[in-house]
Amino acid sequence: MIDWANTTTDDFLQSVPLAEDDRWEFKSAMFLERSNKGEFQKELSKQVSALANSGGGNLVFGLSDSRVLEPCEQRVGRQPMKDYLATLVEQSVEYPLRQFKVHRIPFTGDDSNSVFVVEVDDSLAAPDQAKSDRVYYYRIDGHTKPAPHFYVELLRQRETRAVLEIQCVEYHVEKFLGTETGIVEVLMVLPIRNVSFQSATSWGVLIEHTRQDDSWEIRPTGEKLDEARCFMGSPTPLLPQASTRLCIPLRGRAYDQAGALAAVQKLWKSVGFSFRPVTQNHVGQPIAFGDWPDRIKTAVAMRELDEQLSAVLPRD
Repeated sequence: MIDWANTTTDDFLQSVPLAEDDRWEFKSAMFLERSNKGEFQKELSKQVSALANSGGGNLVFGLSDSRVLEPCEQRVGRQPMKDYLATLVEQSVEYPLRQFKVHRIPFTGDDSNSVFVVEVDDSLAAPDQAKSDRVYYYRIDGHTKPAPHFYVELLRQRETRAVLEIQCVEYHVEKFLGTETGIVEVLMVLPIRNVSFQSATSWGVLIEHTRQDDSWEIRPTGEKLDEARCFMGSPTPLLPQASTRLCIPLRGRAYDQAGALAAVQKLWKSVGFSFRPVTQNHVGQPIAFGDWPDRIKTAVAMRELDEQLSAVLPRD
């Protein structure tokens, strides 16, 4: 298992096979040069299709067939190469690929240079067709080849998992109560999409409060978020590629000597939720809300809260 976050090229070479195989494809750094943009996009589309249709694998840019490291371009215009690759990989096949990550592997002793690895997982939407030439590819004997008809049909017929993706987190302050103890009722709104080709017959969202105290609860059940709780979605199955919105009513309470409003502001400044979609056969990727990383984002979050609070405060 590669520790992508802490790996440099010396460690990386110890994990890479001596030659390309069904899970590893090596490409020269020249593919990422601006002058080769057209050829690069065609090759990317082809290799991503093959790996996604073959259980996943790794596409390395900056490593020759003889395992010689080559420093890659680090930016495309003002955009970091890692972000540029992520955008192109997602759109390189039909349907857009979700199950992948892009890793930047710095040269040992020289962080200014690196290779890039596109880590592709087994695609839940397989078969994935290369957009460049409308061909389905797969990996066999360490090579990328057009997939035969029977292989494509097997991919279409295989049993897959029902995978949900939370697009973002929105919220609405519905009520503000209290004198000394501040109580705020908030509706968390989660746009959710079924990104797989299997219906989610039983689904919901696993909610965690990162501080694991009893300051937040689910209403109207009163379940405290001092541990992970599952909020179930509609009993109606969420069909493949369909979208919906899950609304989770929460209540938070806090005390502050300065009064209820100060208590709620203090509560919100320290809020931290994790929302993770779950189905009958899959646990999805979490999306975070709160735990503001710096003073600027905290200030923006507090200003938005104050605007929403002012809309529900009783008027004289």
